[in-house]
Amino acid sequence: METISIGLIIMVITTPFADLDGLTGTDDQHQLAAEIAVAYELDSLLVWAVIQAESAWNPKARSVENCLGLMQIYPKYHGGLPDSLYLQEELNLNLGCAYLSKLLKMFDGNLEQALTAYNYGPHHLVTLNRRTSGYALRVLDLYNRWRIE
Repeated sequence: METISIGLIIMVITTPFADLDGLTGTDDQHQLAAEIAVAYELDSLLVWAVIQAESAWNPKARSVENCLGLMQIYPKYHGGLPDSLYLQEELNLNLGCAYLSKLLKMFDGNLEQALTAYNYGPHHLVTLNRRTSGYALRVLDLYNRWRIE
């Protein structure tokens, strides 16, 4: 698993968010996501890329599969709380970051597999033959682009 150095944390938090090509959302959302990402030992830019791909930073996003909020949490797999709670940004980010962190550990830090599992569910990786999904490639493209900006 990729760990974050203190230098990177400071760089991410002090980098003007508007300087990242394709990043939507508000500075407050970016700051909250960065703080929660660090608490789960995740790279803030990776979490931002997941959010960008999942919801384009729309906290009220709802998919056809009923995944909710910034990180598109699936209530069935995350406690079955009332939908309105999953739309609260802080709870949504904590659940999404905890899940992503768990998947990265499950797949020994392999970002492609963890992101594919985040999108499809880890139980579907067998049927996907552990191939990388278009979703994972899209997130990795954003993440890698933002890492060098």
